[in-house]
Amino acid sequence: MISKNLENLLKESILPSRLRILRALRDGEVNISDLQRTLKNNKDMPLSTIYRSINSLVDAGVLKKEEGVLSLTPIGYIIVDAVDCIDNLVYFEYLDLAADFLSSLPSELRFGIKYLGICEKVDITTFSSFSFQALESVRYGGKYIDRIVDKELYKVMIEKRLNGATEKVISPEEILMPKIETEIAALKELGLSKDKIREVWERVDIKVLKAPVQMGVLDRRIGAMMLIKGRLFSPFFVTTEKEAVRWMENVFEYYWDIAEPIGNYIEGGIEGIRKIILERV
Repeated sequence: MISKNLENLLKESILPSRLRILRALRDGEVNISDLQRTLKNNKDMPLSTIYRSINSLVDAGVLKKEEGVLSLTPIGYIIVDAVDCIDNLVYFEYLDLAADFLSSLPSELRFGIKYLGICEKVDITTFSSFSFQALESVRYGGKYIDRIVDKELYKVMIEKRLNGATEKVISPEEILMPKIETEIAALKELGLSKDKIREVWERVDIKVLKAPVQMGVLDRRIGAMMLIKGRLFSPFFVTTEKEAVRWMENVFEYYWDIAEPIGNYIEGGIEGIRKIILERV
């Protein structure tokens, strides 16, 4: 049950003095005298306010004070992340579109939506050319939640698999057969032998889920995400920022864990798909 001190603190947590102190400590412990020197240059934050704020934060269990050194407690880290998330999303124009996405996530992943506010926005009309450019640089592999059916894009992805890249893909049920048909058309145009086809399909894994996003994480260094709500969708949010990419990868892995095996939809699973392809190419 939340303590009365913490309840009072949360009611006042937008006060600048408390937020400045919490943010100053987010990267590790700080000596109180050093913190005072850092903060006293703010004319609206005299020493008396600093002392009072520190004491309130300590009493509420948000800060720990030991021998003149301050550090955040676990609840302190949570509050800092929550406030920063709110700050970053106040002017995020696509927040309404994120409703289904946020409700589908476990609580520990929701704060990461703040990263979308700092991503580059790529319109759907230009995302195709961005995708080709990004895929050309792939060396190790990608993780995708997609509804894309594009033969030319598939040809690039097949060539990457030939060079050793792997793919983990989550798609909704209604896209499975169109994707297989398009893959067959791409393979025919590439003129691969049956042995090569077997090889590229050893580097693919597929699961089924209708997720409220489209997204891709390439080589763990590029992330792209589109929010979906019914028939509405956002631009793609694209980033190379490490923490944002790591969050997107964690989102993918969460959906991967709850997605259904492909064998529930196509007899034989991946082997069944490979058989269909080899019979048709």
